[in-house]
Amino acid sequence: MLIQDNVFTEDQQWYAVYTRPQCEKKVQKALQNLQIEAYIPLRNVLRQWSDRKKVMSKPLFPSYLFTKICLENVATVQRVSGVVRIVSFNGKPAVIPDEHIRSLRRILEAGYQFLLHPYFSVEKGDWVRVVSGELRGVRGIAIENGGEKHLLVMIKSVGKTVSVNVEKKHLRPILNKKGKENLHGM
Repeated sequence: MLIQDNVFTEDQQWYAVYTRPQCEKKVQKALQNLQIEAYIPLRNVLRQWSDRKKVMSKPLFPSYLFTKICLENVATVQRVSGVVRIVSFNGKPAVIPDEHIRSLRRILEAGYQFLLHPYFSVEKGDWVRVVSGELRGVRGIAIENGGEKHLLVMIKSVGKTVSVNVEKKHLRPILNKKGKENLHGM
């Protein structure tokens, strides 16, 4: 099951691979054995037990690694033990720009302190939940007024709505406009 002669061609692109839990390194080794470039961004984490402390390398994005392949080789990657799927959007494997991988490598190799933030997008019409501040837990529909994000809270029992200005940083999507659940916002 070796990769064809196009291992180092120009048309290779980065793709995110979703793995079974704690299988990232196993999958990386299997891909490297197939001469496929695989990258797991790692961070050092201090683990503490009752009797000792230890610095361990843990995946920055648990259950994910990145692989640089030609589109024709996606099926080969998907057959590797421990791979759940290639991350896709609209049924097509999602390409990750080289620049994003290079930037991530530079940040990690330089040893900068960093914080992880979830990616989310709040669009007009999305069902949202307030995740911090005095209104934490309130749910409603995101509306826009003069370029600012607002939260529209519906009170069905009296047939009224209330609009309140909530900073976008306090909102997380629950459902998008099409009624599909946004798992990243929960």
